[in-house]
Amino acid sequence: MILHPVNLEAMELVAQKLADKKLARYLCETLAPVLHCMPGDPDAVPNFVAIARKDAIAAGFEHGRKYSTHVLISFLLGPGWENDLPREALQPVFDDAGMPLLTRLDMAVNKAIQLRQQIDKNLPSMHVVFQHLLQTTAHSLSAEDIWPAFSQMAVLRGVKTPAHLQRLFATLEADALALLHLPPIARRKYSAYDLAGLRHMGRAVPLPTEGLHILHPQQLSGFIHHVLLALSFGRFYRRNPLFTTLHRLLQQPPQQHNALLRQFLQGHQNTLRETAYDQECGE
Repeated sequence: MILHPVNLEAMELVAQKLADKKLARYLCETLAPVLHCMPGDPDAVPNFVAIARKDAIAAGFEHGRKYSTHVLISFLLGPGWENDLPREALQPVFDDAGMPLLTRLDMAVNKAIQLRQQIDKNLPSMHVVFQHLLQTTAHSLSAEDIWPAFSQMAVLRGVKTPAHLQRLFATLEADALALLHLPPIARRKYSAYDLAGLRHMGRAVPLPTEGLHILHPQQLSGFIHHVLLALSFGRFYRRNPLFTTLHRLLQQPPQQHNALLRQFLQGHQNTLRETAYDQECGE
C-alpha cells in the first residue's frame, strides 16, 4: 500500500479551525448576556475569534489554556487590550513568576471579568457625557469643551492620575489624527518649571487639547468621535467585528454621525440600564 505524504501543517490548521468553531460557539452560548450588553453581534463571533487568534499567536499564546485565555480576555475587553487601558491591571498578573501559570491564567480571566463589569456599570454615565458633547455643534466646540468631557469619561474608565490622563489622551489623539490622515499637532512642550511659573502668575495652564483649533469643523467632529468611542468601547473598536452596528453607523456620511451616534449611545444606555446587571451583564 502506498501512503501519500501527510501534510502536518494542514492537519494542524484544520484542527485549529475546528477548535475555533467550538470556541466561537462557547462564547455565543456561555457569554450571550455579556455580548448583549456590549452591544455585540452574535453572528460576528466567528470573525472575532479569527482576529483574536492572530492576536493571541502574536502575543505568544499559541496553544491550550494560554490561547483560550487570551481570546476570552479579548472578547471581554476588546482586541489589542495589551496596548489599551486593561494592560495596567492585567499585565502584573501575567508577569507574576511566583505563581503557577494556570493560576495566573485563572486570575487574569477573573480580573478581566471584573473590568468588564466595571466598564458596563460606568458606561451609562459615560454616555451621558458623550451625548452632551454631541449636542454641541462642531462650529462652537473648543478645547475647553473637549477636555472636561474626556477627563470625566476617563475617570469613569478608571484613569486615576493626571499623568495617566494626559498619556492616554496623547495616545488616542495620535490614533485619531492618523485615522483622519492628519499630521501631529505641533505644540510647545512645557516643563514643570514653566507650568509652575504660569500658575504663579495666575495664568491659565495650557490644556492637552491646545492646538485643536487648527482642525476644521468636520475634522474636529471626527476627532472627538474617535477619541470618545475609543475611550468607551476600546482603543481598537474599529477592528472589533462584534461592533457591527457601530461600524455600519460610521460608514454613513460624516455629517450624519452626530445624530446617529446620539441614537446609538441612547439605545446602548437603555440596554445597560434596563438589564439586571448582576444576572445578565455581570455573570
